[in-house]
Amino acid sequence: MPGDDKGSPPRSHGILTPLQRSVLGRSELKDLVDLYFIFKAGTDPLSLFKDAQRKDGGLTPATLAYSFSQIRISGPLEGMISDVSVEELTSFRDHFVDELTREAFPDEK
Repeated sequence: MPGDDKGSPPRSHGILTPLQRSVLGRSELKDLVDLYFIFKAGTDPLSLFKDAQRKDGGLTPATLAYSFSQIRISGPLEGMISDVSVEELTSFRDHFVDELTREAFPDEK
């Protein structure tokens, strides 16, 4: 999603911090689905996280990784405007948790 004018961030940047706070507070599938489609639209997950972290210094990659890892995905996913499979969403969650974990603990392998 391009920004409204040259050099502006994608509009999805403003939504990530509230969604991350939602995930931290309740770890619900709908929040993961929202993030999945934001990222599928071409926004890099870690760049969004870093932008959100600048706005909320208490937001850590380790805490967010744990919260995302607690979201349970079971199928079928009903009521979706666009199709996403359980496997796609699980892969997205696991990949994002891995990226956040590497960000939180860069010296560990």
